[in-house]
This record gives sequence, C-alpha cells and structure tokens, in this order.
Amino acid sequence: MHARSAIMRRWSERYQNNEAIPRAEIDAEFKKEVDASRQGTDPVMVHHFGTLLNYLDDVAIAAMFKVGDDSMLKAAFEATFKRWMRVLGEYREHVISLRKIDPWARLDELSREWSDSAPAAQPTGAITTKQVA
Repeated sequence: MHARSAIMRRWSERYQNNEAIPRAEIDAEFKKEVDASRQGTDPVMVHHFGTLLNYLDDVAIAAMFKVGDDSMLKAAFEATFKRWMRVLGEYREHVISLRKIDPWARLDELSREWSDSAPAAQPTGAITTKQVA
C-alpha cells in the first residue's frame, strides 16, 4: 500500500517501536510539504494518513458486519490495526477536533471488541472446508 510505505519512510522507527507520531512532527512534515507545493510539488503525507485510516476503517466494517471470517480477519489484521491506531492516534484526534465528527468511529468500536476478546489464533496454513447453508 502506497500510503503505508510513505509513512514508513518518514517514521519507520516510531512504527517499529509502536510509538505515536507526535502532532508537532506531523505539523512540521505538513509545513514542509506545503512549502514544497509552492515550488510545484503536491503535499501528500496527510493524504496518506487519511488513506491508511480509511483502509483500516474498511477492515473494521468487514469485521463488524461479518463480511469475512472473524477469526481470519483478526489473525490477519489485529496487530497491524492496533499498531496503526497508536501511531496515527494524535493525527486522528486532531482531525476529529477540527471536523467536530469522528470519520473513523468504527475503528474505536473494533479496537474495543478486539481488546475484549482473546488474542487471535495464529493461522495454521491448513485448508479446511465448511458447508455453507
């Protein structure tokens, strides 16, 4: 995913250490991008933050509306989901305060749901078949 790789290039250490990206760093990066845009380059980092949060929102929708197998979604996305929620937490709070609405409210719902349940089982790689009624 392009958004993930762009964020990782800039804040890979914070991601690896499961640390939040401080709002001041996001502002500084955005200012650099705005300054660059005045010289003909488009700002992209904030777009990447939104793209990644929207992707996580899609995962939350799939899990909440039982679009996929719960245990498979949790095994595939739980660790990544929780990490990005932490890393982009300050940015998300800032957007919510500006817009006066939480465009990613489902992320909190899924985070609570996954926190209240047992950790995801690790996939075995075994192929099983289920009868679908």
